[in-house]
Amino acid sequence: PSAPPSSISPSRRPTSALPIRSPSATPSAAPTTGVPIIQPSKKPTVSPSTSTPSAIPSTSFPSITQTQQPIPPTLRSTFRPTNVLSGDQTFTYFSASGNQIVGKDGNAVRIAAVNWYGFDTSNFILSGLASRGYKSVIDQVLQLGFNTIRIPFSSQMLITPLPVNKSINFNFNPDLRGLSPLQCMDQVVKYCGAVGLRVILDRHSSLADNGWKESLWFIPNDPYYTENQFIQDWQMLAQRYAGTTVIGADLWN
Repeated sequence: PSAPPSSISPSRRPTSALPIRSPSATPSAAPTTGVPIIQPSKKPTVSPSTSTPSAIPSTSFPSITQTQQPIPPTLRSTFRPTNVLSGDQTFTYFSASGNQIVGKDGNAVRIAAVNWYGFDTSNFILSGLASRGYKSVIDQVLQLGFNTIRIPFSSQMLITPLPVNKSINFNFNPDLRGLSPLQCMDQVVKYCGAVGLRVILDRHSSLADNGWKESLWFIPNDPYYTENQFIQDWQMLAQRYAGTTVIGADLWN
């Protein structure tokens, strides 16, 4: 991908979590998330999972605490993800026709997306998983009439090999136990594909919890977070999620 223009300044990390609403509620206004929401005129024609979604608790998502230090250069310069995701559900790619995004039938596609942050923080996991399962959140997003989830992440998250162990309750998320942050994102993408939700990946920053401090898509004079590494990361993700429900890339937030 071409390097983004240096005149673009990064936006601040969203400070609100996914809204908690009744499963039967119809969205009347765009949720206060970190990405503009296109309000659908009717519920998107996506096929939900045949299983009954888990009960949706009324608690709010917990706040993020910044306690984890950046990865030492000796580790981050040598570790690269190698476990490529094999998508078990294949989606037809969208294409552009004039000023419209169209599906395989040529009809215009409306992307109604909600933002779900967390992979861009030093917890390296989606926010809210200390109090509920990620599958129930995804089920709720579908029930509320959205058809896409935007997932911000940091480059640091991509190279963190240690299993996720902060701000997550494995009683609600047993299949994420022992997985690295990137492997957790694999599971999220898989389940989104299984229930018919699309995914847009958003590279939020180089370092975790650092989006509002970085003015470029690389860190000047850093031995690892270079422009070339930025390009390599996107090439890796494009190969990893080819043929899955991932439909787009927000190259640099």
